[in-house]
Amino acid sequence: GPLLRVENYRPLQWLTHMSTDETISAALEGLSTEEATARSAALKAEGNKLFAENKYEDAIKVYTDAIAVDKDNAVLYCNRSASHFAIHSYVSSISSSLRREMI
Repeated sequence: GPLLRVENYRPLQWLTHMSTDETISAALEGLSTEEATARSAALKAEGNKLFAENKYEDAIKVYTDAIAVDKDNAVLYCNRSASHFAIHSYVSSISSSLRREMI
């Protein structure tokens, strides 16, 4: 379907300021497991691109959006942690790493 195309990726940035599971669930309602996995992979790829371009704060936002889609993907937490570390935000880096360990 159209959600599987990377070019159709629209950041879920409007979700990042809302941290309730109900809000995230409502936004993702109706996505099949395959669509959610594809969305998460597209977001991860975008985050990786931003990280490679040294756009760490933007990468953090995109990885956070990806985590909203796929909370059990430990790689997303590690990537977000690395982004925090790159901007010397060590407490956030550790926090993100610890969340990954809790999975």
